[in-house]
Amino acid sequence: VFREVSHAIMLRLAMVTDFYLLLQHAIRLNYFHCFQTIKFDFNIVHPYMYLVKYVKQFKGEKQRKNDLVQMAWTYCNESFCTPLSLHYPPDVIAGALLCLAGKRLKFPIALTKDALKDELFEQVALPWWGHLIESPTSAEDIEEVMGCKHT
Repeated sequence: VFREVSHAIMLRLAMVTDFYLLLQHAIRLNYFHCFQTIKFDFNIVHPYMYLVKYVKQFKGEKQRKNDLVQMAWTYCNESFCTPLSLHYPPDVIAGALLCLAGKRLKFPIALTKDALKDELFEQVALPWWGHLIESPTSAEDIEEVMGCKHT
């Protein structure tokens, strides 16, 4: 009798184990599909490349621009502890970080002539990020991201 009961228990455990192994395999097969369905994006674009790209188009001494990038880069590292990247695109975040770092370092941000696309843009009274940031943004967005006001 003991042998029959033991055999029945072992069969039952094997069936349960097989079920869980099949379930685990199905989850692994559909892993990326599940995340795609719930809008989980694995391709994250970080603001770092925008920081460097934007600063290259600023007027100023090389050392001061390097200091600006370094401080904005530090702010960028710290921003990953917040849900900021879920609310704003990386180019807007980079613009706000540069604005914040510029205020902290008292670096007057001005664009070079090359950064202004043509003479028509130069005549339009846009802040510097209006010429650089590709995403639709406004002064309110920049101010909201880092509490930075355009002067």
